[in-house]
This record gives sequence, structure tokens and C-alpha cells, in this order.
Amino acid sequence: MDGVRGPPGWRIHRLSGGRAGTWSVSVSGNRRITFKVENGDVADKAGLSPEMALRIEKAFGVSMDTLLRMAAWHEGHVVRRRSGDIGVKRYEPGHEVEKGAATRPEPGHEKP
Repeated sequence: MDGVRGPPGWRIHRLSGGRAGTWSVSVSGNRRITFKVENGDVADKAGLSPEMALRIEKAFGVSMDTLLRMAAWHEGHVVRRRSGDIGVKRYEPGHEVEKGAATRPEPGHEKP
């Protein structure tokens, strides 16, 4: 990330001290977006709230909708990369209850 430049006024820079390894980008006034970079990818859990996306839109003219779509795509990409670590058994309709097994209705749903 060394040598990264953004539009004038963004003031992209590394933080130091207790925040060493974190980058900061000015958004508006004292508003900042901070993130970490590992192996060339943003690695921090720096979610983009709809309010922050609107603030960025107002400050820089970048569409809030575009920013939120980009954030959602990134989050999906990160999860997809670790999909092998997420174990879920495939749902098969009709196999919820063993055949012939007695079932009890949920409380309040009993037949009279």
C-alpha cells in the first residue's frame, strides 16, 4: 500500500502506536475509515454502514448504492473463500423426520 494515493483531501496514511498496521482514509472532517491490509487485500472487519455510505456519497459524489453493493460483494467474496470451513448438511425435503417416527405438535398447535 506504500505510495497509494487517493483524491485530494483523503489523506491516506498508516497509523502508528497502538494502531500500527492500520491504514486511515479521511472521509469528512474528523470522520475516517480505517482498515488493515494483508497480502494486498483489505483484511479488517470494517463494515460499511448505510449511514457512512451516505456520508461518503455527500462528501465525494460516489453513489451510496454502489458503495453498499461493493461492500456486499466483498463480504460475500471473503466468506466464499472459506466455504470449505463451513460444514452444512444439504437439506433434502421429506427427510426431516425418520419414516414412521412419532412427532409431537409444537405447544399451542395441538389438534382438539
